[in-house]
Amino acid sequence: MMWLCRLAWFVSAVLLLLGAAWLRLPGVLKSHGGQRLSALLGRAASMERVRCKPWWLELTIRQFQIAGLGKSATPLLRAKRPYAYPDARSLTRMAPVIEALEVDAPQVHRTRLAA
Repeated sequence: MMWLCRLAWFVSAVLLLLGAAWLRLPGVLKSHGGQRLSALLGRAASMERVRCKPWWLELTIRQFQIAGLGKSATPLLRAKRPYAYPDARSLTRMAPVIEALEVDAPQVHRTRLAA
């Protein structure tokens, strides 16, 4: 009977963690992910909406954009819906392993700066 109680505690803890990730992870990814990407690239990066399904390890971003060099410049990269499906090996390796990546309506603008 003791193992049944431990199993119930384990299952409830996993469900609690998945629920917390489902509620909190999209906000964290939207704010901190955009800030870190902006700092890394030296350009403004923005995301309109982030959806996360931790039980399927799915991540969907709506209206992803990386700004151009100037304020009025066209965005360097724009995508309507980037969708990442990570592999379960991400959990064991403690690093993102992406099995599939889909990008709807990608737009890339490039500028030639030198002759």
